Amino acid sequence: MFSDPIIENLKYYVYILVDPSNNKPFYIGKGIGNRVFSHLKNEIEDESKISLKQALIKNIQDQGKDVEIYIVRHGLNEKEAFEIEATLIDFIQLRNLTNEIVEHDYKEEIPAKNLANIVLGHHAGERGLMTLNEILQLYGAEEANITDPVIIININRKYKRGMSPNEIYEATRASWVISKDRSQKAKFVLASFRGIVKEVFYVNHWQQSKNSNRLEFEGGVAQLEIAEKYRNKAITNYLKTGAQNPIRYVNC
Repeated sequence: MFSDPIIENLKYYVYILVDPSNNKPFYIGKGIGNRVFSHLKNEIEDESKISLKQALIKNIQDQGKDVEIYIVRHGLNEKEAFEIEATLIDFIQLRNLTNEIVEHDYKEEIPAKNLANIVLGHHAGERGLMTLNEILQLYGAEEANITDPVIIININRKYKRGMSPNEIYEATRASWVISKDRSQKAKFVLASFRGIVKEVFYVNHWQQSKNSNRLEFEGGVAQLEIAEKYRNKAITNYLKTGAQNPIRYVNC
């Protein structure tokens, strides 16, 4: 644990957790105080809900080893820490630095080729890793004028370049914590990736997802007139900067 004088000097910092068995980074974070040590407690109450990060730490600790910690930058303010964290996450994801399979005692093997961060770094959806075309599209796209009752669903974590409309539909339709009343008013769902509408779907009805209290919709790709009205349009004016909720209601 850091002493008070160390904490005062560190201010905000960005850190990396490394697996000592292969010297590969598996988690990047930012923090203040003793935030970095909170991961090592690794208190798991329900093993059926264990995260990738927790499983990796447990695997290391079960081997009698210690997770290696690197402080990448310190003496930062919060904004600087956010930006450095997001940049490092993008870099390591791009380089695919870890390619091994981590063996453990759980039901599945954990592929370690990606970081164990549950969400991408701060601002990754807005200023994260993008192709040239995505940059041009994001900053040069015409702003959408949403006049229909729609639900915007952010699929940043599910979207992959080159997905077909049907694949985007499957990535968008389920399963969400969403208002039952407001969802009934929506005629269309806009699948959003980094502030750009990737596809437009009509909604037949919403229903409860299997084995979940979340909702999913049944529908399909909207008719051409509606699809062209919103597809590839920017909707940044309808999105709240830094918001974690992937759901936005418009005219509902």
